[in-house]
Amino acid sequence: RLETDKLYAKDIAKQLNLKVPKIIKQGKYLEEDYCKDLTFPCVEKPSHKWAPAIVINNKEEVLKLKEQAKNREWPRHINNDYYIEEFLHNMIETNVFFVISNGKYVITHTQEIIGEGLNKTVVPSVWYFDTYIKPLSPYVDKIVRHEAKKYLEYIAKMGGSWEGSFCGAYTSKGEWYFLEIRT
Repeated sequence: RLETDKLYAKDIAKQLNLKVPKIIKQGKYLEEDYCKDLTFPCVEKPSHKWAPAIVINNKEEVLKLKEQAKNREWPRHINNDYYIEEFLHNMIETNVFFVISNGKYVITHTQEIIGEGLNKTVVPSVWYFDTYIKPLSPYVDKIVRHEAKKYLEYIAKMGGSWEGSFCGAYTSKGEWYFLEIRT
């Protein structure tokens, strides 16, 4: 549920007082007001389905999204729930990889991913095309691990043995935001 129900994962982060991007709009893909009255750029995500996030940059892209929904193109091929959240400017995307077992967790790796955002477009493309990773600076790594610890302590108590990663954003203001989890 953590990976496929993005709002559930986001609510856990909010309960733990982690920063999360503000939700601008929620609804269903086939509703009349889908993507209406937005400020750009913004980020659209399916609420309860594993599908990529996309960055919406302008009204032309909104028209393309509405056409995709009308034509029932994936992931808008059924009337799923979606949400649109604020776009975080001046940030680096961070990944935290972890293993959970017997109620405990271990962070196995952290990194910055560069270029993935360029593939989060209205016309779907493979997320990893032209992306690369690099280590976080020691300063940013310390902050990311500190914030990640809060989330990992909570989800480790859910039980089971599994591995995963989650995405975050470290902003130029020195704030870390929880974005989503992959388990």
